[in-house]
Amino acid sequence: RTEAEHARDAARSSQRLLREAQAVAGEQRQEAGEDAARTLLALEKKVASLEGRLMEAEGERDKVLQASRGSEAHEAEWQARATRAETREEEARRAGVAREERAREAEEV
Repeated sequence: RTEAEHARDAARSSQRLLREAQAVAGEQRQEAGEDAARTLLALEKKVASLEGRLMEAEGERDKVLQASRGSEAHEAEWQARATRAETREEEARRAGVAREERAREAEEV
């Protein structure tokens, strides 16, 4: 064989090895891309799950706050009623004292 034939064979062999290397690299890129896509999908599912749990927790918090506000409003209503009752009792007591004083004054005259 001549030196030219050896060079041509070596070039063909190099080209074949280059194509095989490119094919392997392409497969690896595709696998890496598929792995990245699977990882991204898994992360998106996890985020969606966490967002759902957050919404549930916020809903529960809102229910507790609403119940608390309702309880506070109820307590405030009862406190107002008690205050009005105490005021009426005090006014009645004062009126009674005033009547007694007028009655005594009328007896003294």
